[in-house]
Amino acid sequence: MSLSLSMRVPLRVLIAEDSEDDARLLLRELQRAGYEPTFERVDTPAAMTSALERHAWDLVIGDYSMPAFSGPAALALLRARDLDTPFIFVSGTIGEDVAVEAMKAGAQDFLTKGNLRRLIPAVQRELRDTEVRRERRRAQTALLERARLAELTSEVGSALTRGEGLRETLQLCAEALVRHLDVALARIWILHEATGILELQASAGMYTQVDGPHNKIGLIAQQRRPHLTNQVVGDPQVLDQEWAEREGMVAFAGYPLVVQERVLGIMAMFARHALSEFVPKALASVASALAVGIERKRTEEALRSSEERLRQAQKMEAVGRLAGGVAHDFNNLLTVITSYSVLLLEDLGADDPKRDDVDQIRKAAEGAAALTRQLLAFSRQQVLQPKALDLKATVAGTDKLLKRLIGEDIRLTTVLAPDLGVVKADPGQIEQIIMNLAVNARDAMPTGGRLTIEAANVDMDAAYVRGHGPASPGRYVMLAISDTGIGMDEPTKARIFEPFFTTKEAGKGTGLGLATVYGIVKQSGGFIWVYSEPNHGTSFKVYLPRVDEPAEPTAPTATAEPARGTETVLVVEDAASVRMVTRQVLERYGYAVLEAPNGDTALRLAAKHHGPIHLLLTDVVMPGLSGRQLAEQLVRLRPDMKVLYASGYADQAIVHHGILESGIAYIQKPFTPEGLARRVRQVLDSAPAA
Repeated sequence: MSLSLSMRVPLRVLIAEDSEDDARLLLRELQRAGYEPTFERVDTPAAMTSALERHAWDLVIGDYSMPAFSGPAALALLRARDLDTPFIFVSGTIGEDVAVEAMKAGAQDFLTKGNLRRLIPAVQRELRDTEVRRERRRAQTALLERARLAELTSEVGSALTRGEGLRETLQLCAEALVRHLDVALARIWILHEATGILELQASAGMYTQVDGPHNKIGLIAQQRRPHLTNQVVGDPQVLDQEWAEREGMVAFAGYPLVVQERVLGIMAMFARHALSEFVPKALASVASALAVGIERKRTEEALRSSEERLRQAQKMEAVGRLAGGVAHDFNNLLTVITSYSVLLLEDLGADDPKRDDVDQIRKAAEGAAALTRQLLAFSRQQVLQPKALDLKATVAGTDKLLKRLIGEDIRLTTVLAPDLGVVKADPGQIEQIIMNLAVNARDAMPTGGRLTIEAANVDMDAAYVRGHGPASPGRYVMLAISDTGIGMDEPTKARIFEPFFTTKEAGKGTGLGLATVYGIVKQSGGFIWVYSEPNHGTSFKVYLPRVDEPAEPTAPTATAEPARGTETVLVVEDAASVRMVTRQVLERYGYAVLEAPNGDTALRLAAKHHGPIHLLLTDVVMPGLSGRQLAEQLVRLRPDMKVLYASGYADQAIVHHGILESGIAYIQKPFTPEGLARRVRQVLDSAPAA
């Protein structure tokens, strides 16, 4: 019984038949059964192949034998592309053995042209069975796909919980994407928090280098939503269409890696086949796991880095305390050696043959004094006398000396911001930083090059400093000294600020130059970064806090002979040799000298002395009463007496965090006779404290 026209069932039928009449008979039977067939008749392999490529068919009916084709060949072409579409043989005469072979090859039924009454029941049955088969196959495919994606998720999770570094972990994840999804290329980028630049961290598949052929990732990060397509060619968001077409790319998937509204990176991949309907959900899960894993790895690496910095700081602190203690004792000895050398030179005639010997002793003592200053700088125990500085003037003041220091084969360039801010620092120590870094740069350019000194204002916010360990948010002045020299590898960079570490040959350096810079910068409240790569030069960037004060004028350097005096000076020093030479120097300059080895003796001596004591010159660190405690007690007895402290390092009695207290007069050991006389005269001539 046929159906009405409005109830007819559409049916796409491909007929492999050389007889048009036989094909019409088949169509008539289908129409009588209520179908509305759309058909194509083919009788060659080429026509069959073309029809299968152009359309999807609900049913294929084939004659078993044709002049230029055959039913089994048509069945083979169909099954090579489609396992489910039903194939029914309709032939003139056929033996039972041929029918069995056809069924084994994948045909659903075999009819004779003389018995077409069986055609419609066979078609109806096979259309129902085909839908069942397809549903079963879809379920099996879905099960296999889910299992495959579960393996992917599991492998990514396993990689993220391993102990490797972030880059190694992400590389394992990219390789898992290629392996489980059969994609041609998978890559993972990390967003650099400070610069906002996506940096490629992992690449697997057809490319393993870090520069990709497309720019898709930036838009995904900006829009914070995934982009998937199974039609890469023609997709306006895939910029390199020529590359995609040349490589046969079909699908693209890109996902932002987001944690708490923050984009951490991008996961992206290209495939030469369409991605299944199950892939988006799995990739969303992988992207979420990656984002959490990246955040955790970053936290772990930041913690490890912090612990390493703490260990390094503790090591530097321990070495610094040792160096400071040695420098303190050494400075007392050098005060004696230097002072007696100068006194001897004053006593010897200009033509005395012993002058050269004594002068060599003096020069050696000066060299040793410079070494102890470096030790104190590294250990942050030198006494700083900070001023509000204009770094433009400081850099300009070192220009001539720097040019002589670095030689003619190195070009010196300065780039100083016109609106450069003011810093609070010790002028001499800033010059020391510039000189030490310039010497380091010179030694890194044995065949010449370029040395660049830059200074600029820098503002650092919380987001920026998260990726830069030693920094803290604030307003800074940056002093950068860069060279075009041989550069450094990572192991060398990790040790450059350690005292006595040097890459120079024996006898070419003390290993204290950069350690000194580190100590000065830290004691000045700043921090230092170094950027370097082998054969690509080095850049040291010093950051000092910016202050809202006008720059102080630079004090002129004293050149005249120190004035003499007749005042009474009480010298208190526990080191007998230092006390003795100090007395001799002061007496040569006309002063009356009282001396005491400690605070208690000094108090008794001052009580017995009936005349005025114009100046107390005292060591800071002594057994019993410290120099500060002694001064406080004596000033109560003699309010007009002035005080000058002498020390080899920064003691907390007169300084706080290495900064000399306001109104404190101080002289650094080791001092020369001329330096001592000049400082004593300055203090005596200074206005009384308010």
